[in-house]
Amino acid sequence: MGESANITSVEAIDHFQVVLRTQRDRAAEALDTYKRELHRVVQWFENEVPLVWKQELRRRYDEMSQARAEFETCKMRTVAGQRSSCIDEKKRYDRAKRRLQDGERKIEDVKTWRRKYAEESEECRGRLGKFQGVLDHDLEKSLALLERTVQTLETYLGRTINPTDSDSSNAGKED
Repeated sequence: MGESANITSVEAIDHFQVVLRTQRDRAAEALDTYKRELHRVVQWFENEVPLVWKQELRRRYDEMSQARAEFETCKMRTVAGQRSSCIDEKKRYDRAKRRLQDGERKIEDVKTWRRKYAEESEECRGRLGKFQGVLDHDLEKSLALLERTVQTLETYLGRTINPTDSDSSNAGKED
């Protein structure tokens, strides 16, 4: 213990502490933004997407009904004793049926993805909570340790820790 410490820059530790605080603040801001976005997407999946697809399904059902009515009307029509071929009407009706079926699949897909996203977002929230703990607790402990280290080194080197502290401690002493 007879050897003395070779301290060359307490300011470097102080600077590191400032940078660490800045990065902590940036990380906390990014974490808050990510949490808000995660919540926004959950709300979008829960509220907006199902509504959009329900409306789209109604529209597709109406299209299919219209195409079926046109097809049925065409089948009953006769021109000069001949039944109409109704090829175009049949194609529109078949296309409308496929679009309706596709819309029904989309609604099921939305339900599936909504469930999957809810599970994944919960898992993500758990991870974000751990990271928040690192920011709130572990990093704060590290910053406090750095602060104590700087104070100890300043004392060791015989320097004033904070000029404003020494002024206030001398204010009570009058010569």
